Amino acid sequence: MSGTVFADENGNGQRESSEAGVAGVLVSNGVEIVPTDRKGRYRLSTRPGRLIFVVKPRDYAPAQSTSWYYQPTAASHQTADFALRPAPEKNAYDVVLLGDIQAGSQDDLYHFNHLVTEELYDDPYALALTLGDITFDELGVYPKTKASLAALGKPVYAVFGNHDQNYEVQDALYADSTYQRYFGPSYYALQHGQAHFVVLNDVAYLGQKKYEGRISSEQLNFMTNYLRHSDPEQLHVLAMHIPLAEVVNKADLLRVLAGHPNVAFISAHEHRNRREYHLQPTGLAWQEIVVGATCGSWWQGEHDIFGIPSA
Repeated sequence: MSGTVFADENGNGQRESSEAGVAGVLVSNGVEIVPTDRKGRYRLSTRPGRLIFVVKPRDYAPAQSTSWYYQPTAASHQTADFALRPAPEKNAYDVVLLGDIQAGSQDDLYHFNHLVTEELYDDPYALALTLGDITFDELGVYPKTKASLAALGKPVYAVFGNHDQNYEVQDALYADSTYQRYFGPSYYALQHGQAHFVVLNDVAYLGQKKYEGRISSEQLNFMTNYLRHSDPEQLHVLAMHIPLAEVVNKADLLRVLAGHPNVAFISAHEHRNRREYHLQPTGLAWQEIVVGATCGSWWQGEHDIFGIPSA
């Protein structure tokens, strides 16, 4: 797999002869991470069930919502170019955190659009993170949910949750296959301002609609490789669905992060707001914010005069 990361000046997703490659952009196959050369070129192997994706660099944004990742095919020689548009960023900014949307029907999306989309329409935040369980096992709602998120008018980055799993797959490796088709890789990284955001998939499918909180060895290797390309003193925000207290190999992740004092964890899953603290080797603590559910009590309860469930 090879290709070029380029500055898409006109935002059409296609590279024009006048549009230059962008040097030093990180491209990954889910484990390996390579920087583009001075002409924006990269070369990577492919991995089963994983997308090839760009680590969005500071002061750039994907030219289009899907222009930062690519689904490899079975072809022996493949080319994928990634379009980024220049987008200057501030060092101080707001991020919107959306825990458990769990939209399982058109009615749920109606409530989401009135409660969230309308409220955030004029809000000057920089980007939004959905923290897993975008749906409630109803993967057919993904297209309309994606459209609702796009209506926010700002960059939205998604996290994979237990209710986002495809229960029909035979191999756990592909439990995120439907999610990836609509929202991109289920784990990845991006840079915004002086911060690094690393999104992890800590939902390990066990079959028969069962799962456990676990971070795969692939992701631990990806995390290790990514930290080699980042300043350990900068803020690293790790977003995942299941809180660390419920992740069976939490200690493995914390070992990878040793030497990075400025780490913040963000999770959801529990339908409540709380804070957790995780001990660093230095004796200080990393903080985790567990975000409540956007759906409240699963979009239930009596409706108010605006048609919104009280719960």
